[in-house]
Amino acid sequence: MTIPKDEGKIAEQEQQQGAMKKVDPVNKKMKILHLEDLSSDVELIGNALKRGGIDFERIVVETKEQFLNALESFVPDIILADHALPSFDSHEALSIVLTKGIDIPFLLITGAMSDEFAADIIKRGADDYILKDRLNRLPAAVQSSLEKFRIRKVQKKIREELLISEAQFRGAFE
Repeated sequence: MTIPKDEGKIAEQEQQQGAMKKVDPVNKKMKILHLEDLSSDVELIGNALKRGGIDFERIVVETKEQFLNALESFVPDIILADHALPSFDSHEALSIVLTKGIDIPFLLITGAMSDEFAADIIKRGADDYILKDRLNRLPAAVQSSLEKFRIRKVQKKIREELLISEAQFRGAFE
């Protein structure tokens, strides 16, 4: 059986696209660790992500213990954190992530904050912040943070490979 030229090209493109989807980490279901105590905000944030076309699975936690357990068992791709919870806050959550050497994007989602607070949380290591009354910006911020993270990872790997290569090159002439 002969496949017409155009149909063959379409089938080939679909196969290539299918192969790319399997390998492309952007197209996999995003794993979100969400630190939030209000179910209404959980729903609003989930809806904003869905409207932005983000396919995700999420664990919602509201205590330090739950947060620590989720970091270990769920292994998220990104953390979305409310600032003020009854027994835990975003500063402490970010500190835990940094202390444990967990290298994933951390976005603060909060109701209100001053410019000073926003600058401080970014200096401490958060990747971005979103105000809850501007959740339409959330999908783009999530995608941007993940892309910056991916680029940082690639750059780190290249630097490490370069150092190894330089050491081998020096060793060859000693």
